[in-house]
Amino acid sequence: MVDKNTDRKQEIRDAALSELKAKGRSGARLQSIADNIGVTKAMIHYYFNTKEELCDEVFREAYRQLMSSLMDVLESDAPVFPKIEQFIDAAVDRFANHADLLLFVIQELDTGPQSVNEIMVELTDYDSTVLERQLEEAASNYEIAPIESSQLVANMISLCMFPYLGKAFFEGLLAMDDEAYRSFLEKRKDIAADTIINWLAS
Repeated sequence: MVDKNTDRKQEIRDAALSELKAKGRSGARLQSIADNIGVTKAMIHYYFNTKEELCDEVFREAYRQLMSSLMDVLESDAPVFPKIEQFIDAAVDRFANHADLLLFVIQELDTGPQSVNEIMVELTDYDSTVLERQLEEAASNYEIAPIESSQLVANMISLCMFPYLGKAFFEGLLAMDDEAYRSFLEKRKDIAADTIINWLAS
């Protein structure tokens, strides 16, 4: 049996996400969200006490969808180089499939209230212990250059993420149309993995 309350609440979140992506948190209006799905503001307040509560819930859902389980790859006991390739493969797929959510999450982290950062910290369950140990062992065996795990993670995510955040920039800089840019993005997995592995092994 379908839970109508759950459906309505999700409908409100979906409409709020569209409003937030278009106008940002400061420009989003509950009345506009209500009008877009044919309900009253009172109906929205039945599920969410305030606009900020709704916005935070939308961010929470978007961040989960974007990052859920992604960091688990780095916590596994797989060897470092295969782990890097697996992580980059998963990250590129995730960011490609949810480019709109990626833009939204970054926008919220840049312009939203402190609650957004707190939600991100709350939802990010990542333990770097295994990766740090592997990097230290590989460096002590002269297999890679010494590197902090945080620097490795930052480089991997940056290489995977920025092409989706900077689409307009790259299209203009490199004189690409949409088709050429899609072809460009399809090559990111191998190039990003090779870039990271060659950097570590140099």
